[in-house]
Amino acid sequence: MGSAASTPVSKPQHITVEFDIDCQVPVDKVVNISEAAGKAILAVYNSADHHVELKGDNSPLTLADTESNHIICEGLQRINPHIPIISEETRAMHYDIRKSYQYCWVVDPLDGTKEFIKRNGEFTVMIGLVQGTTPVLGVVHVPVSGKTYYAVKGKGAYVQDADGNIKPIQCKEFSMTDSGLTIVGSASHSGGQGERHRADSTTNT
Repeated sequence: MGSAASTPVSKPQHITVEFDIDCQVPVDKVVNISEAAGKAILAVYNSADHHVELKGDNSPLTLADTESNHIICEGLQRINPHIPIISEETRAMHYDIRKSYQYCWVVDPLDGTKEFIKRNGEFTVMIGLVQGTTPVLGVVHVPVSGKTYYAVKGKGAYVQDADGNIKPIQCKEFSMTDSGLTIVGSASHSGGQGERHRADSTTNT
């Protein structure tokens, strides 16, 4: 008994399987990772040599940047190995790939490298978790003070002091015309924005 030959078809192109990942991210562990990175940063900060190099864009890179980046990336991979990491100090995948990430970590292992080199204490560790294009978790650790600020989408924002005490925080409503308004910005990357804001505030009063 013979069999009928099947009709050949062209090879299917661009077929994908889409799925959502069901996982939990322990926020306390992410905070702990930021604190561990902060301790590594302080060890370099208090040393005689920061091992400063220049990156391709002429921005500075120190041993603290690389040490912090290693601790953060290793820690995040340990708690959620399937979530990709985009870090300022790690070569990223091409954007055509990154733009399709359902979730990803966004990391700046030492935000404020210029301030770190100046030894003025104004630098932080920053770790964010993004779902699509929406931030769902943010952690900012201040190594010099030991404080950690973090927020979770829909669950509030908090600050944890160096002793581990936690309290909720929230943004205060304000107007640019309020008296006594303090504007906080980068001393190294202001681009004149502070002066423009002060001028605008003066003009509107």
